[in-house]
Amino acid sequence: LRMGMVQMSHGLGWAGDDIIIDTHFGARGRFPRLASAVAEHPSALGIGIDENTCLLVHGEGRCVVAGTGVIYFVDAANAELNTAHGAHTGHPLSVGPLRVNVLSAGHQYNLQTRQLMFAMDDIRAV
Repeated sequence: LRMGMVQMSHGLGWAGDDIIIDTHFGARGRFPRLASAVAEHPSALGIGIDENTCLLVHGEGRCVVAGTGVIYFVDAANAELNTAHGAHTGHPLSVGPLRVNVLSAGHQYNLQTRQLMFAMDDIRAV
């Protein structure tokens, strides 16, 4: 993770404010890039989308994963350590803990509350 390793631009805003979306996520090993982006913008939710996968966004922030891959939800909002503030471009960053959820087809997430949404079939005894 390095400060300034991500060049970002404004999107269409269809998924809401404070969301950072990165595509071709798993195949191109982009976790460090997304972690760096959420460290620099901790109020934003990072979403990494695999190839052949999509996120269907419904009302009230509810979304569902579709396709053959997974979607990563990376949240630094409650990080206890984040050295991005005051770091210089190119310098290494420390951030943690990050909250990471990895969901496959059919699983749901709430973009507003940043929580998993469970169906009864998803809940299994451990």
